[in-house]
Amino acid sequence: MIMKLKFFKHLLIIVFILTITQVHGFKKHPVHISLANIELNNKTDQFDVIIKVFTIDFEDIMKRKYQISLNLGNVNELKQANEYIINYLEKNLKISYHTNFTYEPKFKFTRKEIVDEFTWIYLSCNGSKYIKTLNITDTLFLELFPDQKNLLFVSYNNITFDYILSRENECVTINWR
Repeated sequence: MIMKLKFFKHLLIIVFILTITQVHGFKKHPVHISLANIELNNKTDQFDVIIKVFTIDFEDIMKRKYQISLNLGNVNELKQANEYIINYLEKNLKISYHTNFTYEPKFKFTRKEIVDEFTWIYLSCNGSKYIKTLNITDTLFLELFPDQKNLLFVSYNNITFDYILSRENECVTINWR
C-alpha cells in the first residue's frame, strides 16, 4: 500500500511538471527531468525500456558532446541520429543483473517517437526470470543540468519500484529474491 502511494505521488509530480511545460510552451524548460520505465517481460525474458526526455535536452547534450545537431523530428533529421542516441544511452543508462552470474546486457534500439517537445525512446535488452539482484545506473543529462532528476520505474511480476536519481544518487540496486 505504501509503495502504491509513493508511486502515485511521483506520478502526480510528473503530470504536474509536464503540464506546466506544455501549457507555458517552454522552449528551454525550467524543470530538468527524464523518465525511464524498465519492465521485465516474463514471456520473452526481455527488459522493455521506454525513456521520455525533452527533445531539446537531447539536442543540447549532442551539441555539447559531439558538436552536432540531430534535428530530431525535423525533415532534415541527421541520418545517424538513432546511432548517436543509442551511443549516448549505452553510456548513461546501464543495467546489470545477477542470477548465478552477473550480466550486463546491451540495449537494442527499437524506435523513437517525437511528440510535442518530447522524445520517446524504445529499447530492449536481455533479461532473465531468475534475477536475484538488479542494478541500474541512470546518468542521463546529469552533466548538463545540476538540478537534473531522472525518474525511474522498474516493474517485475506486477510489482513496481520507483526511484528519483540525481547527481547525488545515480544508481539503485533492487533485490528481487
